[in-house]
Amino acid sequence: MTRPRKTRDNPPAGRPPDPTSAADAALPAWLSREPGGRWLIRVKAVPGASRDEIAGTLGDRLKIRIAAPPEAGKANNAVRALLARRLGVPRRDIELTTGASSAEKVFTAPGGTPREHVVSLGARGVSAR
Repeated sequence: MTRPRKTRDNPPAGRPPDPTSAADAALPAWLSREPGGRWLIRVKAVPGASRDEIAGTLGDRLKIRIAAPPEAGKANNAVRALLARRLGVPRRDIELTTGASSAEKVFTAPGGTPREHVVSLGARGVSAR
């Protein structure tokens, strides 16, 4: 008798299937999950806008327009505050991991479902599967 091949959808006997594997496959390019369960959110920050808003996607990034100027970390703090507000988490839970002095940034956010993050961030032109 042959044993079934071990895959994400067909785990070894005694182990439940990974509930996030199917959902993670349909994620937008700007959202991915870290091994620890936190989410990586890739952002293109555009400082000096007339108001803070999520403007949709730009390639593999979530485009965020920020009114704050790009000086002394003001724009980074504004992006962090906007992400926290939209995700409904405390600002201290949103961390800037890369891109402190660049327009392309990566933030981490606490767990939740992919759908919750996509819907909460409300990026236009993004499927909320």
